[in-house]
Amino acid sequence: VYGPDHPNVAIRAGNLGTILQAKGDLEGAQRYTERALAIDEKAYGPDHAKVAILAANLGQILQAKGDLVGARRYLQRAYSNAEKRLGAQSPEARAYAAALADLKRKQ
Repeated sequence: VYGPDHPNVAIRAGNLGTILQAKGDLEGAQRYTERALAIDEKAYGPDHAKVAILAANLGQILQAKGDLVGARRYLQRAYSNAEKRLGAQSPEARAYAAALADLKRKQ
């Protein structure tokens, strides 16, 4: 009804990505999360909170797949987004900073 690029489709694609990640299907999780991210970036722009959340989710998926370079890129993007919108000391930015620190320890 909404078309393939509507934000409501992004919600469902993001939810599917989360479910597939929980079930261990990281390829499927990545595919759906990338789709949700692309839709939300187009709909809301790169600085929206929904974009940060999806970027962080994608970073976690890539980390689970062993792609630490890709994971860092998306987690850094989520952190920068939250820092710009809310400040470095916001709970959201601090959570993304913690995820980046955890990733750095694993590298």
